[in-house]
Amino acid sequence: MNKIVVAGSLIVDKIHEISAYPEAGELTQIRSLVRAGGGLVHNTGCDLRIFAPDIPVSAFGMVGGDDDGKFVVARLRKAGIDVDGIKVSPSAITSFTDVMSVAGGERTFFTYPGASAQEVLNTVAMPIEDKVNGVDDMLYMVGSCGDDGSYNLTLSFE
Repeated sequence: MNKIVVAGSLIVDKIHEISAYPEAGELTQIRSLVRAGGGLVHNTGCDLRIFAPDIPVSAFGMVGGDDDGKFVVARLRKAGIDVDGIKVSPSAITSFTDVMSVAGGERTFFTYPGASAQEVLNTVAMPIEDKVNGVDDMLYMVGSCGDDGSYNLTLSFE
């Protein structure tokens, strides 16, 4: 059976619609606040379920043991994504991005790397590489982890 595995950052986007972007030291009003799933795992996983609903999708990553972590995992589960590969770090804060959006204008992003950047090697990279190791006709694989919680795996086949 074919299966798609999506691994990397799990982020909660907190989208603030503001009346105007303030100058340093000034105040602006937040008109609305919306919380949404974000990051590579959430966005790619949910899109794959829409475009290829018959192919199972599994998610690998890390969230904190907070409400944001529960929120993003629940969204993935609701989309029909296997969340067994998502680790929860009880003491970590789930990665998030505050998006400041002026209605009809530009957006500005402030991000906190949080749990997605922690232990990527042990909780994401190594389990994937263990499962991929020994796949038929594979010559070699090269994996790398970034300080921002990113992970890249390249496989070469005959």
